[in-house]
Amino acid sequence: MSDTFKLFQIDQDVQGLLDSEASYSEDTGELLPEIREKLETLSQSRSDLIYDLAQYNLYCADLEEMVKKEIRRLQALQSKLQKKSESVKKTLKAFIPEGESVDFGTVKISWRKSSHVITDEVLDLEELEKACPQLVKHSRELKKEEVKNYFKATGLVPLGCEIIEKNNLIIG
Repeated sequence: MSDTFKLFQIDQDVQGLLDSEASYSEDTGELLPEIREKLETLSQSRSDLIYDLAQYNLYCADLEEMVKKEIRRLQALQSKLQKKSESVKKTLKAFIPEGESVDFGTVKISWRKSSHVITDEVLDLEELEKACPQLVKHSRELKKEEVKNYFKATGLVPLGCEIIEKNNLIIG
């Protein structure tokens, strides 16, 4: 049974006890002592379950932080190894003339031609698009922070947008 369902069931049991006419004294209208005990037990069970869930959340958050640190450590290691590899490659370029290849059986060093596009700072994309539209890529993206700022400034929400406020649970 999931913890969510357990919490729901406890809340349902409490509500059922409070709604039941049999839970109250016919003479005074007060909760019967055995019902009060059941409610205290259910309340403690609910409290224990919420505590356990909060503790598990903290455990997951700590584990997530450890993973983030490990990722950063591995990225730093990757960067260091990449720099070493590039340095060795640069040294090999200095000692093996272009066009020549060397084969050691387990490792082969050779040259391959490639090409890439370099754009000039004065490139006018609008003019290029008029001449060759297939060469220019368009992308549009909503600036969500700007929508919120616009709403704060004007009190208006742009057509097609919606601003939803929510409460975020903090566990610490």
